[in-house]
Amino acid sequence: MDVVYRDAWPELPAAALAGFCADWRVPPSAEAVRRVLAGSAVAVLAQDGTTGEVVGFVTALSDGVLNAHVTLIEVRPAWRGRGIGSLLRPRPCGTMRSKESARR
Repeated sequence: MDVVYRDAWPELPAAALAGFCADWRVPPSAEAVRRVLAGSAVAVLAQDGTTGEVVGFVTALSDGVLNAHVTLIEVRPAWRGRGIGSLLRPRPCGTMRSKESARR
């Protein structure tokens, strides 16, 4: 299992996000998930390193200086139980530190 984590991605089509939030009573559309990712202060994708399939993501709200609060973690059902969610959880803070260092 080779998973790649990205905090930046080129135009991600909504179709790449179909099937997320499958356990929700009323799951959002793939387009709504794409808008959530695009509108988040921080969003990190987990992708299959071989196929490029998006297998999970984490989003966070942030003040851009000190705080980032995870708002959503999703992993595709077929990929659960492999530790992807646990590896996604701390990534927004690392992304914020990288962005802060780049501004200095």
